[in-house]
Amino acid sequence: MVTVRYLARSVDAAGQFCDKGEQYTAAIFYRNGTQRRDAEASADARVRSGRFLGPLATRLLPAAPFYPAEDYHQGYARKNPVRYHFHRWTCGRDRRLAQLRDAVAAATASAGPGGVPNGSRR
Repeated sequence: MVTVRYLARSVDAAGQFCDKGEQYTAAIFYRNGTQRRDAEASADARVRSGRFLGPLATRLLPAAPFYPAEDYHQGYARKNPVRYHFHRWTCGRDRRLAQLRDAVAAATASAGPGGVPNGSRR
């Protein structure tokens, strides 16, 4: 499932960097039982992989009406590259994702049997 893999590499479970609040909460929306089972299976596989230092915080929720953001939000990075990159840099997004990747790599390198980081077995 591409969406789950992308989220796992792009989201800090502790929050969306300097963007906080309910509207920034990570979620995967499903339309039917098959999509829900696929998302749950992918999330379970990621947890079992030992690549994460804790439980996944991305919620699985039933799809509901979706309202697109205002026009000025659409294509923001493309239309405002200087502002976008300044915001991304000042929020520490790339630094935080690198910290998370480094922490996972260190935990995986010292993994116990089955590739699960020591101390994280359930």
